Amino acid sequence: EGVPGSGVTTWTLSGSSTSQSSALMRTGTDNTNYNWGDTLRTVQRFLSDKGKSKISNNSLFAVTGSPQFSWNSRTETISHIFLGPNKSSAGDAFGIRMSRNISYAPRSSIRWSGRFTLDLDISNFKLGTYRSASFYTANFAQAGDVTLTFKETASVPAPSSLALLGLALASLGVSRKLTSTQPRA
Repeated sequence: EGVPGSGVTTWTLSGSSTSQSSALMRTGTDNTNYNWGDTLRTVQRFLSDKGKSKISNNSLFAVTGSPQFSWNSRTETISHIFLGPNKSSAGDAFGIRMSRNISYAPRSSIRWSGRFTLDLDISNFKLGTYRSASFYTANFAQAGDVTLTFKETASVPAPSSLALLGLALASLGVSRKLTSTQPRA
């Protein structure tokens, strides 16, 4: 979610699945061939025209925060998010990268959680909900088990703006009181 024009989006991860097969989850510095266990395609394209012009194939974005990826009884920090527009009729690509390479076996219990920010404006995405495709999905989840939802949030006034509004209302109240206590001629 994000405020248009802020240049930042906040992501919240929660969910679980079962791995389809064994796979290698790569580090954030590895943006080579992305058809590994850490990337999925969605049913529809979720990148806006602005996003497609800014986000090229194999684009990695460092996360600010500590989202977690857990498999069986182990946990690792997610360091990067992978995004990539698809030039075919399929949906766009979304993936995760870890702080170190990890691997897991087929039918592993997989979980993801946490909150983080990316230096991408919400206008880079089409608002709505997108599911991982049944015809192609990452090894870390079953088809349809991953949902991406993009939404705008209202901007929150800065504390200084609220203070000025409070001061203006207080001044208006004092002015009215002074006016009403003056004798009329």
